[in-house]
Amino acid sequence: MSTPVTHGNQLTIIEAQPTRPIEFDAYGLVQAQMTFAIDATDANISNAINTFSAGADYPHSLGFSMKSYRGRITTIKGDIAMINVDYIGINNSAGYTLPQIHGVVNTSAQPIETHPNFTLVTDSSISSYALAGNASGPLNKAVFQESEPMPDGSTQFLFRGFGVGDASSVNPFAGVRQYLKPGTTVRGTIYVDNAHSGIAENLSASIGCYLNTVDSQTLIQPWFVYGVIYGSRWLVTNANLEPIGKPDTTDVPFIKVTYDLMYGGTAGWNPKIYAKGPTIF
Repeated sequence: MSTPVTHGNQLTIIEAQPTRPIEFDAYGLVQAQMTFAIDATDANISNAINTFSAGADYPHSLGFSMKSYRGRITTIKGDIAMINVDYIGINNSAGYTLPQIHGVVNTSAQPIETHPNFTLVTDSSISSYALAGNASGPLNKAVFQESEPMPDGSTQFLFRGFGVGDASSVNPFAGVRQYLKPGTTVRGTIYVDNAHSGIAENLSASIGCYLNTVDSQTLIQPWFVYGVIYGSRWLVTNANLEPIGKPDTTDVPFIKVTYDLMYGGTAGWNPKIYAKGPTIF
């Protein structure tokens, strides 16, 4: 009869394995993985799940804080549980990563009246021509309807579309009510640590508002086109918040923020229509 093996680590306490890969990028996001081994009792596995899902500190000093946020447990031969734990951290004293962004230039349909070449009509005879259906008059180009008199006695005309023309001169604008206007949208992603969650909240509260100069420089810093120094040129159209980790009464998780900014041209967004957003950073 063989003698039982009595030497070696009984793994009654969690044991870190020597291999620990670290992944990082140029924007300041750092992720690491560690593997631990322990005796695969139900109590040990339950304790490991509770410990690492609550946000355990990374056990090595890298000069910035890292927390665990997910893991995987595999039991292997010999009743051993191998625990793979993922950690996340931000290597930036400001508390957030630099924005990782990309831009899309596309088109959107806009009313033809907003086209810069659309001429303001001031001729009072337009109304009679349109109502009379005189094909040789302005009806051949555009149809306007006279509005009710304004309080100051002036007359305005409402655009009702382009006329179709006549047999000798077909109006090329007939049926046109919109045009495609080119525009630029920037999508960015930043990660915010638990001490600076207000940045994520402020960015979310900026939806529908234009940015101030400092915030626009921060959110599109790598984009040196379209005048990044002019915050009023950029409108926040979306801000998706994704918590990473387990929040509790004393801490909040890391937050991944994906946001969209729309370029409003050199004139910026009309402050009579859009409000200036809160200070984000």
